[in-house]
Parts: sequence; structure tokens; C-alpha cells
Amino acid sequence: MNPQERLVQAINDATALSLIIGDLFDKDDVRQDFLARQLISATERMNRALAAWQKELSEDGEPEQVAA
Repeated sequence: MNPQERLVQAINDATALSLIIGDLFDKDDVRQDFLARQLISATERMNRALAAWQKELSEDGEPEQVAA
């Protein structure tokens, strides 16, 4: 895998992780809801960082790919 393909895979993995974590926690429990929100927020920040990295790679001449 080239760096761009690894980046796309990391974004896809982070998105899947966010969805799984959201489903694991019972939304009726306030503490679990808080933890789920914190984990999802961290995953979203990671997605933004990965997207910025993807943009930087594409500006460096790597072929641009669209992340899911």
C-alpha cells in the first residue's frame, strides 16, 4: 500500500470505529453517553487530521483519492 492508500484505510477504520463505539454504549446511562461522545469526538478530530494529511499528500504530487 502506498501512503495515500494507507491514509484512506485509516480514515475508513476511524469512521467504522466511531460507529461501533456509538452502538456499544447504552444511551440511557449518562456516564456511558458521556464516554461515547468523548470517543466519537476524538475520532472526528482524528478524521480531520487525516483529511488534512491527505490534502497535504495530494499537494505534494501524490494522486488524490476520495475517502469514504
